[in-house]
Amino acid sequence: MLDKEKFAELYEKFFRNECNEKELLSLVDAIAAAQDDEDEAVSRLFDKTWEEIAAHPKEGSEPESRLQLTGKSQDEAVQMWLSKKRIIRRAAAACLIFLLGAGAFMWLGRSNAPVLSDETVQIQLSPESNKATLILADGTAIALSAGKDAVVAVQGNVQVLQENNGIVYKANGTDEPAPGYNILTTPRGGQYKLTLPDGSRAWLNAAASIRFPVSFTGASREVEVSGEVYFEVQKNSTQPFIVYADSSRTEALGTRFDVKAYADEPSVSVTLIEGSIRFSGGRFQQILKPSQQAQFDKKSGTGNVEEADVANAVAWLRGELPLSGLDLETLMREISRWYDVDVEIKTKLQQRQFQGILKRTVSLPDVLAALDANGVDTKLEGRKLIVSMK
Repeated sequence: MLDKEKFAELYEKFFRNECNEKELLSLVDAIAAAQDDEDEAVSRLFDKTWEEIAAHPKEGSEPESRLQLTGKSQDEAVQMWLSKKRIIRRAAAACLIFLLGAGAFMWLGRSNAPVLSDETVQIQLSPESNKATLILADGTAIALSAGKDAVVAVQGNVQVLQENNGIVYKANGTDEPAPGYNILTTPRGGQYKLTLPDGSRAWLNAAASIRFPVSFTGASREVEVSGEVYFEVQKNSTQPFIVYADSSRTEALGTRFDVKAYADEPSVSVTLIEGSIRFSGGRFQQILKPSQQAQFDKKSGTGNVEEADVANAVAWLRGELPLSGLDLETLMREISRWYDVDVEIKTKLQQRQFQGILKRTVSLPDVLAALDANGVDTKLEGRKLIVSMK
């Protein structure tokens, strides 16, 4: 726990937007440790913050712009914030929320673990999220979750094994290749790992699916996906690996890439981590280099390629959601998939500028408290989340 002088110093630096990441994390820990109204130092600093906002808005900015609370006067907005110190402090246990300048700053923790190594992405799917349903070629549905290694199914000469909290397809080579297709799906709030018949690996994010043959035969290895799936493809120059996703096609020989193709998202995006892939959607075609992302707009049928933040593109593999650049509607779709809730938007959502990272370990009530502190009204009724602006 920080002493009072150090706490006050870091708090002042934060308010001036001068904290580095280490200092910010120390401040988050200190606020999280303060119990509601028991810590007078925290309470005094919270009061001082909002009094200063009320008394000294930034030069050249209107109070409403400063506070990002359109439709409320400066006094009303400040009084609203002062009356919600408990909500703010509760949210601070998982995140730190304030209004800085003309935009909202939202910090929800950051992992210092490296995103990439020389060999592979550092994948850390949480055990409690490992759940999926496997549909066999004969239509049999098998519920999967984290558990002991075991034989899940046998299809022709192919065994389906549960290993390391994922499933692995292994052929014994004694009979003809097994015919038919299997489908692996994850629910909202779930993730799962799959080793395909050729040894390629796929990680499914929440509310995703992959359809694949029990045995890869013929001139190419073809799979169909929806949602978000990360691939590590085994090299085979004579049998390219092809991923079909919502009117798009990605072809690879041996590489690592992420495909995001949710039905409720306006575009399909493919991010290349290593190797080379050929992406096509409609009339748009492009060969990608590492650290590039192709985006295909499903409505217009147009596409573009830009440099990608690879760390952000595959952050979900570490149980993290980068907030930078997300608008509220996109954030609500992600929340729906991560927390298994149906989101109903009652009013047009105004823009908020978020920064930081939302961790999968943050509880839904704490996320909703953070949204509430940023002017977003939420009401949870069972698994239905009703959202509107204040």
